[in-house]
Amino acid sequence: MENPPQAVASATPDNGCDPVGVTLSNDSQNASTYYWDFGNGANLNTNNTNSQSQVYSQSTIVMLVASEGPCADTAYVNISVTACGCTDPTADNYDPNATFDDGSCTYPVPTVVAPNVFTPNGDGDNDVYFLETTNAVSIEFVILNRWGNVMFEQVFDPSLGALIGWNGTTPLGIEAGEGTYYYKYVAKGVNGDEIDGHGFLQLVRD
Repeated sequence: MENPPQAVASATPDNGCDPVGVTLSNDSQNASTYYWDFGNGANLNTNNTNSQSQVYSQSTIVMLVASEGPCADTAYVNISVTACGCTDPTADNYDPNATFDDGSCTYPVPTVVAPNVFTPNGDGDNDVYFLETTNAVSIEFVILNRWGNVMFEQVFDPSLGALIGWNGTTPLGIEAGEGTYYYKYVAKGVNGDEIDGHGFLQLVRD
């Protein structure tokens, strides 16, 4: 045969995240029949060079056989499929099977519960005022008296242990008087989100 068949195949795109939609082009020459093995369990016999669309969930090899009479030529196209997802173990939607981070990670939002009263009278019950937190990696916490003087201040990482909390004494170790105190805090989440809060608490010793 003067001009034997020449199989030419290409894929657009030829790689992507699972699942990836691929358009397969047939630019073969000197052929009249074509056989596609799409590599995903599907195949096709055709007598035209129309593009074919397939979806892939794993890497594979596509084969195109271009034939004219008894003569044939074969072309191959590699399709590379990557398991994409959230690769950060601290995220809510962490995917242990993902090999490429697609930016879809979502993170837990920090929460803070601040009690409104505590009784530091040495009875072992509610003697220390502390914040109850979840999903926070750092917290800035301060308690002020009615004149704006700092009674207690702490910056801490909850993952390293529980907040020590305020035991109802001044920075000099003197018992603070009963009454109303002002607190404020800033809690930072895993991905840098911050929540802040403030309010009043009542110190009661009886």
